[in-house]
Amino acid sequence: MEKLGYDVSSLEKVYYLKNFTNKLNIAFSLGTSNKLVQKYTDELKKLKQNGTYERILGKYKIHD
Repeated sequence: MEKLGYDVSSLEKVYYLKNFTNKLNIAFSLGTSNKLVQKYTDELKKLKQNGTYERILGKYKIHD
């Protein structure tokens, strides 16, 4: 985050939420280019196809 120019002191640690079963979502600002949103969508699809997505969810005991 620091390399991207963000003030890391403004970040807050996030902890594991036991029994968290809500669906995961991501939001983009209205100003985000369609190209970037599509790139994110394509990469997420790849992660789901190769099993990485499920491994990440399993690691944190999150069920999508």
